[in-house]
Parts: sequence; structure tokens; C-alpha cells
Amino acid sequence: MVGITEGARQAYWSEFRSYSARGGTIMQLPGQPNPFLNPRDQKPRMLFALSAFERGWLEETIIHEFIHAGGQGPIPTWIGHDLTKYRWYNFLLESCK
Repeated sequence: MVGITEGARQAYWSEFRSYSARGGTIMQLPGQPNPFLNPRDQKPRMLFALSAFERGWLEETIIHEFIHAGGQGPIPTWIGHDLTKYRWYNFLLESCK
């Protein structure tokens, strides 16, 4: 992926290949190392797995990743995805359709 450090690329590759995630957003998070090669570059990068393009998942996956790009970090949960417990998720999902 263009513009991110090798360490960030390896960390995200490791994270996303082991889960059933259909997408991911790489961005600077408070208290975390800067994943970008250029320290002034703060544009989030989104990546999509092939599974995002199957069975109508693309629209929801894009909306989900834009919520992350807008600043909402993952919310830990044992069920669903990392935004299952985000209060505004369903509202935003329906508003974007």
C-alpha cells in the first residue's frame, strides 16, 4: 500500500488476513505510532478484501470504513463487527442508502 511504513503494512496485513474483515482503514490513532511515511500526510487509506465485492457487501463495507475514516475507532465486542456497539452505526448506514 502506497504511503505507509513497512511496519504498518506488516501489522495491518497480519491483522486483516487473520480475520474475516471485508475492509480496513489505516489512519493515525492517538497514542499509536504514525503509520504514514510522510509525517504530514494524515489521509486515511482504505483497503477492501475480495469478500467485500461478494453478495452485496460492498456498500455496507464502504460506509463502515468511511465511519472509521471519519474518526470513529473500533469498539471492542464479542459479537458482530468492530462498530456493532457504535450508537449511530445503523442510522448512518440507512442514511447513506
